Amino acid sequence: MKKELNPRLIVSLTSYGDRLNTLSICLKSLLNQTKKADKILVYLTDDIKESHLPSSLLELRDRGIEYRFVPLDLKPHKKYYYAMQEFPDDIIVTVDDDVIYYKEMLSELYKTYLKFPKCIVTGRAHEITFNDDGSIKAYDDWNWCSQKCEQSSMKLLATGAGSVLYPPHLLDKKLLFNLDYIKHYITVDDLWLKLVEVLSNVPTVVCSLRIEKMREGIPDTQAQGLFNKNVGKNENDLYLKDLDKKFSLASKILAYENGKGK
Repeated sequence: MKKELNPRLIVSLTSYGDRLNTLSICLKSLLNQTKKADKILVYLTDDIKESHLPSSLLELRDRGIEYRFVPLDLKPHKKYYYAMQEFPDDIIVTVDDDVIYYKEMLSELYKTYLKFPKCIVTGRAHEITFNDDGSIKAYDDWNWCSQKCEQSSMKLLATGAGSVLYPPHLLDKKLLFNLDYIKHYITVDDLWLKLVEVLSNVPTVVCSLRIEKMREGIPDTQAQGLFNKNVGKNENDLYLKDLDKKFSLASKILAYENGKGK
């Protein structure tokens, strides 16, 4: 399998609806990073026409922002699904469209990647916790926003808002791009990606805690997101049980931690 000696840094995200009106705020924070991305890609469904984008977005094309229009509305999965296939030899960093990112975000992610090249690197992760019988506790009972900096673990679940760096050639692509599974887990991309990481034996590591500390939400966007739907209605717990039933998620996480992947 071909591997680039110096993989490029590709930032990928998606957006929709009213969020397009505030997306430029997020994109400008990505353009203003101290470590520059080689590409910043915004994946949108092809029912959106580029000429109909807000002028605040169109003017950013001259600064290097690329808009890609895709046929499948894979909801949040669009931010990794297309970029990882188009740029298989490069580093993909996924971000959310409702966040103003700390200017050192890419730099911090990349520095930790150099130390942990076989890990998923994130600025924000929740630590999965377990009951005495080995089952996964309710999502609300996890250790949110883990403070365990630069300590890789299979128990850590990267969250999109914190930005997530995916080194090339680590994840099982056949599973990762399985559209039947993606459509089944359409609203819980973080959980689906965690499952793929576990089955690929790839742990997660949190880089500098400053990314989370300095992160700002864009006003009037938070209520539109998936967070309220997933956590408020306990959908995360329903999908976690489903993933565990289908793939033995809990036992595989614990087996990795007990054997450290061996």
